[in-house]
Amino acid sequence: MDCLRTAWCWCAALVLATLAAAGPRYSSRIVHTHAGAIRGIIVEPLSRRLEPVEVFLGVPYAGAPERLAPPPPAPTWQGTRLADAFAPVCPQRYPDISNKSAALAKMPLGTYNELKATLPLLANQSEDCLYLNIYVPGSGARGVEAPYAVVVWAGGAAHEWGAAAAHDGAVLAARAHLLVVTLSYRLGLLGYLTPGTRGPLDASGGAALLDAAAALSWVRRNVAAFGGDPRRVTLAGHRAGAALVNALLMLPETKGLVSRVLLLSGSALSPTALAPDAALTREHTAQALRCTPETSNDDNWFVECIRSRPLAALLAVEPPRARFLAGWAPAVPRDPGAPGLAPTRALHASDAFLDCALAVVVATTESYQFFSEEDIRHGFEEEHRNRILRTYVRNVYRYHRNEIFAAIRNEYTDWEKPIQHPINIRDATLESLSDAAHIAPALKLAQLHARRGAKTYFAHFAHQSKDADYPQRLGSVSSETLAYFLGLPLVGGPQGASRNYSRGDAAVAESAVALLAAFAKTGDPTPRADDRHHEGAPNWPRYEMNTQQYLSIGTKLRVKSHYRGHKMALWLHLIPQLHRPGAAPRHHQFRSIHPDMFAGEIFPELYTSTSTLEDAEDSTEAEEEAPAEECEPSPSPRPALSAPQPQPKEEELTNLDSQYYSYTVALGVTVGAGCFLLALNVLVFAGIYLQRGRRRTAHRRPRREGSCSSRGGASLSGEPAAITSPRKSTLKRSSESELKERPTSAGVAPPKKRVQIQEISV
Repeated sequence: MDCLRTAWCWCAALVLATLAAAGPRYSSRIVHTHAGAIRGIIVEPLSRRLEPVEVFLGVPYAGAPERLAPPPPAPTWQGTRLADAFAPVCPQRYPDISNKSAALAKMPLGTYNELKATLPLLANQSEDCLYLNIYVPGSGARGVEAPYAVVVWAGGAAHEWGAAAAHDGAVLAARAHLLVVTLSYRLGLLGYLTPGTRGPLDASGGAALLDAAAALSWVRRNVAAFGGDPRRVTLAGHRAGAALVNALLMLPETKGLVSRVLLLSGSALSPTALAPDAALTREHTAQALRCTPETSNDDNWFVECIRSRPLAALLAVEPPRARFLAGWAPAVPRDPGAPGLAPTRALHASDAFLDCALAVVVATTESYQFFSEEDIRHGFEEEHRNRILRTYVRNVYRYHRNEIFAAIRNEYTDWEKPIQHPINIRDATLESLSDAAHIAPALKLAQLHARRGAKTYFAHFAHQSKDADYPQRLGSVSSETLAYFLGLPLVGGPQGASRNYSRGDAAVAESAVALLAAFAKTGDPTPRADDRHHEGAPNWPRYEMNTQQYLSIGTKLRVKSHYRGHKMALWLHLIPQLHRPGAAPRHHQFRSIHPDMFAGEIFPELYTSTSTLEDAEDSTEAEEEAPAEECEPSPSPRPALSAPQPQPKEEELTNLDSQYYSYTVALGVTVGAGCFLLALNVLVFAGIYLQRGRRRTAHRRPRREGSCSSRGGASLSGEPAAITSPRKSTLKRSSESELKERPTSAGVAPPKKRVQIQEISV
């Protein structure tokens, strides 16, 4: 029997090799787009339960773009174009993993394996790279659910590297009966550097956003010819792609192109989502490429310099970097009428964003990629933890850093254990950075969307793959959520050669695919009642501010409320209250600065009198807020996205400090005068009180010999005792002197006497 199985496996492998050598199997139908006719291929998913999928690879949605320019219109062609191979990817520079030991010193094993699996897809690069791939259910014939709802996957794991081919949409299209589109756009310097000429790129935040907007316009115009429904388009993104999707919706060009949005482990409010300052990045790039203006009136000197440099020189330029902040990323467009106002304010107030149904999914550990393999496997000590958190606070926040750092350390320290194990310290640090940089911003985004009455859904992906590249105690990580929503555990996926998914993993993938299918088709992510795979599954409730219900996605779907309420209160309420100006610039710096205080690159110190970005956002948000009886808004935990400036001159620091200390001296004088007057009043009151006591002693009753004082102090005879002596002798001393002069009976001690002081009103 084993021999028969072995022979059958060899025969199957031989058949597959023969079919691969024979070339792709072309579809029987020809699709007519506005640019020309096109024919795709038929792909058989690696599962007998799934039907074939019609795939169109390398479909151009725009022409070859010029550097630092919007994408040109798509080219037209004569005849029928064969869409049977992936197009070249956009030029990019990915991390060097040729030396595994050196690479693991900078990244964890999971990120290393992800890069290793993606690199073969990044070999063919070209600046003519604006193409998309289309996956249609069935083998050329429209099914019963046609026209199909459309899911567009934009972006990858990073802003600097990735490929649309890494998003295999065949399984999702076949299992969920969705038309899936994956697209490529410019990355790195070519995708996110803005020319500074107040043109389309500066207004949008980079060429990458204009590329994605052009792809959505192409889908809107042509997807009906493939069997898709242009009125039901879901735009989905993962990690950096989610940040791009979130920022994309602030563009006027996207209005009416998208009806639902799915964000996996990312948002535009994260400190790693947007570039801190476009002008600083331009200046840095100009210095690296030695670009100088030829004439003072030449506004296009920077663009011409970029276009004249070789591609290798452009890819070698690195952006200004700081740990926990974005490098190459969508730039921050500034509104001339409202300087300092963030683009996300325009995004969250835009019709394109509010008209969409929003689903946000977060993982348990979102900060996994910030650490090395040594840190992940063995942990680290408390002092190193402090340096990591101090670096995050230093780069993300501007005001009251010592207080913010103390609040974070206090919240994420187990004070019941005087001695912490390095693994426990690692877990707490991963938890704090996950909450700070990813989960709290994503929850803030969901709250902002729900507060305006838009359909909002929030979920926690709680499942961890059995065969994972990271410790089991970390829970789910952000790099794995995409595979489940694409349905890859159902067949193993293109990376299945090195990943053995279990039956539990496949069951979770079934749930994730069903949730996405329901959301894309109806706008409600609750699986349909007629889906036999999810009978009795709970509804995914809307996220509302009064209930804050969310869905926990695991081997079982559970509805919960107030996700990590206590921890989220720290980032959404306490820290934004602390992060406000109001003291001298030196107060906001970390005390006792020394070289070992930080663990990673930091930005130069900021000295400015302008308000932070959160202040501008909160003030604008307050004006657009719902009535007061509704839920209270949560301040944004997002960092101040201002350009890091060089250190000011010493005289500037002196002027700033002198103004502050002048104010301090004036305040001190005022407080001192008040204290002096208070002390004077106390002395006057004390003198009056002493004078009152002296007048009382002048009217004391005389004592009778042999009388015993009662409990109340009155003599037995009831006669008052007159005391005329003005000396400051106590009552006890006067009684003793009196008893010494009197004779006593033998063996009988004289009784103690007390006097009654008659109060005399003054």
